[in-house]
Amino acid sequence: MAKDRAKNQAWSDPDPGRFRKYALAPRPLFKEALESSKLEDFLPRARDVFLALQEVESARAAHGGPPKLAIAGPAQEVVRERLKGSKYDLWIHSFNHGSDGYAQVLPQLGAGDLLVLLVTRDKESRIPSDRGDVSPMALDEIDRRLTAGETIAKEGSVNLVRVVLLVAPTGKQLAELARKTPLLHD
Repeated sequence: MAKDRAKNQAWSDPDPGRFRKYALAPRPLFKEALESSKLEDFLPRARDVFLALQEVESARAAHGGPPKLAIAGPAQEVVRERLKGSKYDLWIHSFNHGSDGYAQVLPQLGAGDLLVLLVTRDKESRIPSDRGDVSPMALDEIDRRLTAGETIAKEGSVNLVRVVLLVAPTGKQLAELARKTPLLHD
């Protein structure tokens, strides 16, 4: 289920993701039916659960679905853990800084979604120069401040997507910033 959610494959997936999601809902009904030896009572109730879930998912789809969270860079697990259980819990996608990751994820984001950019001094954890347009701070300013050993927490938006930029000299400092910043809220 968690993998399905991360890939946005829960109800809209016509294949196994949809059935795994549905299978969780009637479990209490099935347990009750087994305990009371009234299995014939289970099927009509299971059908009702299925129809209710389908209706809820249709309503979500009509309103654009749940908000999405995309996380780029190191310390992704800290951000994911911090926002688990929030309004972003149904669609979370993590990727490394690289033009291909941005090209894959950014087109899926829209109004009300959140993009978290995590940057340290490591070259691999830098926003690619061709994607500097998504950062709330100029890339050369990020580099200058990183060289000076500064930590940055800044918020902006691009195409109605909320963007949070967290920058720290080391991975440990970045993880701590991600744990404490008030910018990561639902």
